[in-house]
Amino acid sequence: MVYSSSIILTIIGNITMFFFATNPETSNPYVVIACACLTGFSGSLNSVSTTVMLADTVDYGEYKTGLRTDSIVFSMQTMTVKAGSALAGFLSGIVLTAVNYVPNIAQSDETLIGLRLCMFILSSILQLVVLFIYLKFYKLHGDYFKSILNQLIINRSKDLAKE
Repeated sequence: MVYSSSIILTIIGNITMFFFATNPETSNPYVVIACACLTGFSGSLNSVSTTVMLADTVDYGEYKTGLRTDSIVFSMQTMTVKAGSALAGFLSGIVLTAVNYVPNIAQSDETLIGLRLCMFILSSILQLVVLFIYLKFYKLHGDYFKSILNQLIINRSKDLAKE
């Protein structure tokens, strides 16, 4: 719920920014500030939710394999964030080239529209894809996850009794 909400809030902030904050005819500094606060808040929710979901996957891994792999999961998360940042930098360069961005000069209207489309609309579309994947495939919540946690408690109790 929190993760889905964070994505939806980001999309709302992006779409609002595209139509009402970055358009010279409709730009309003209060809307810009509100959108920045909304996307910043949603980014915080997203970050915290991702960390909690990682912890849930550790529990799921223990449930499936009997091994608890906290260190591997969290170190891989750090590596994938760094790899994702590198990929984002690479794709940003491609986007800047595609919209004919030229540094240190006033940009054409077409370039500015292209930048706005990529920053707000394309990123919102990608967020929708992420939301779809999450809703379709992430099942570690609700009764299913409670049953996993209950089984882990039973398994750990049995292990303690053996010692």
